[in-house]
Amino acid sequence: MIRHAFTYHWRLWSIPEIKDCLEEAGFKSIHVWVREMPDTKSSGNAKEYTADRDVKYEELQHFNQADAWNAYVVGVANI
Repeated sequence: MIRHAFTYHWRLWSIPEIKDCLEEAGFKSIHVWVREMPDTKSSGNAKEYTADRDVKYEELQHFNQADAWNAYVVGVANI
């Protein structure tokens, strides 16, 4: 029997850490698109935050921390 065969030590990476790792790996440009999500503690209407084709993500250079957000981080390599 293998003990702890399916153990994983989960780590949350910040966006700046991910960008640093991508730069260190040799990616020439890194882009971050962010969309704020509704506050998880509010009981407001989340209908406007459905998964829709028309969802607008904004490309940002600097990001102020928010309670809830979704982001895409893309590294582009010049080949």
